[in-house]
Amino acid sequence: MNNPFRTPASELKEQKASSGSGFVQMLLGAAFAFIAALIPEIVTPQFKSVFTGFGAELPIATQLFIVYHRALWLLPILVLAVHFFWPSEKKRKFLPLLLGTICLLAIIPLMLWALYLPVYQLGQAS
Repeated sequence: MNNPFRTPASELKEQKASSGSGFVQMLLGAAFAFIAALIPEIVTPQFKSVFTGFGAELPIATQLFIVYHRALWLLPILVLAVHFFWPSEKKRKFLPLLLGTICLLAIIPLMLWALYLPVYQLGQAS
């Protein structure tokens, strides 16, 4: 016997809840990747001008970061590509956010390490 006081289950609500496209996650992931590319773009030229005044040989990590920091602009494109072209639709909803977060959490410490490495080495030599 059916309970007359129970609200009827709506199939439409269940479909709507499960069929989200992950747009917000993609937008957040792209924003995180954009920030991960923007911060080195702002900071690196300032360090580059300081390093030219040192007159010392820069470590290879610093040289590579100074030369290739603009390649980080591919990260937001990668996040968008994951959102639109990932084969598994289930994973496609959260992977852009995960990728953008990993980019932000990995690039910023890597940038700080690569750019401050010559400063630490000169401090130890003194």
